[in-house]
Amino acid sequence: MDQVVRSAKTAGDTIVAGSTDRPIYDYDAEYRRLRAAGLQGWAGSQRERNVARMAETLDRLERETFPRPPATVLELGCGNGMSSALWMAQKGYEVHGVDISATAIAWAEQQFAEAALYGSFRQGSVCEMPFFPEVFLMS
Repeated sequence: MDQVVRSAKTAGDTIVAGSTDRPIYDYDAEYRRLRAAGLQGWAGSQRERNVARMAETLDRLERETFPRPPATVLELGCGNGMSSALWMAQKGYEVHGVDISATAIAWAEQQFAEAALYGSFRQGSVCEMPFFPEVFLMS
C-alpha cells in the first residue's frame, strides 16, 4: 500500500507531512535510477521520439506565439532540464527551472555546464516559489 503524506514539502531528499492526502513518489530515487542506467530522462526507449515531437511543437509555438529570444522563461517541473529547458536554451532563451527533485536539479546544472549553456535551476515545489524574483514571460 502507498504511504500517504499530508502535502509534499521537501527537506533534502525526504518528503515530510503537511496538509493534503496524496501518495508519495520518490522522484529523487527515480532520477538516480535513470542516471545509473545511463538514460537521458523519462520515457526510456521512447525518449528520442518524445523529444522530437516536443521540439516540433515548440518550434511551431516559437513561430506563432512565443516571444523572441532572449526572453526569460521558467519551466515548472523541469526535471533534469533535458527537454524543453534544453531546447529553449539552445534557441537563446534565458532559462530558469524548478523541480521537486534535488537529484534532477543537480543533473540539469551538470548537463547545462557540459553543453556550455546557461540555465538557472532551483529545487523546490512549483506551488511555493519565493526564490524566483524575476518576472517571466512564459512558464
